[in-house]
Amino acid sequence: MKNLKKYPWLFFVIGSLVGLLIFYAYSYYKTPGPLVYQENQQPLAVFEISPYDHLQGNYDAPVQLVVFNDFACPYCQQYAQSLGQLLKTNEQDVLIVWKHFPLNQEDLSPAIASECADEQGQFWPYARKLSRHQGDYSQDILIGFGQELKLDMDQFQACLASDKYRAKVQQDYYEGIVNGVVGAPATFINGRYVPGAIPLARLKEIVKQR
Repeated sequence: MKNLKKYPWLFFVIGSLVGLLIFYAYSYYKTPGPLVYQENQQPLAVFEISPYDHLQGNYDAPVQLVVFNDFACPYCQQYAQSLGQLLKTNEQDVLIVWKHFPLNQEDLSPAIASECADEQGQFWPYARKLSRHQGDYSQDILIGFGQELKLDMDQFQACLASDKYRAKVQQDYYEGIVNGVVGAPATFINGRYVPGAIPLARLKEIVKQR
């Protein structure tokens, strides 16, 4: 106290520091926590979409969902099924754009197999089989799906063996990383980033709001 009386300017310095601490503490505890949906709080991402991408719905729809998904993860599988349900009643109002985001970078085989099926116009039927499968994707499983869809198996197996779509799958993955995706599933709703699996009810609300 004697020092404070001797140096009155210390009262001002200490008082200012205490005031700043109170202000920041108040701001911290009064700031709301992160929202589940933050479409309006993220910068817009821009994607070049063409008819050659993996598309479902209406190309000119007012709601565009660019979805980064992984065939193998359970949450992604459930989300893929929710998106399918959304399309059943909102096909003209929604465009879904599929992007590969394999969480296991050591095994890209399901994504590559879907691209091989795409050579024969069967990407989405093959993707549905992948999304409904629980368990490992062995070579026999991937070939079996192709047989069920009556693909030209010589072409399909040659495509799998060539590994020629690895670069395309990884390109999707890195496109997601560049745009801030940290896990799958992740969705860009008209350019707004929303991480995680969006519930079907919320997806329907989004369509109605646009």
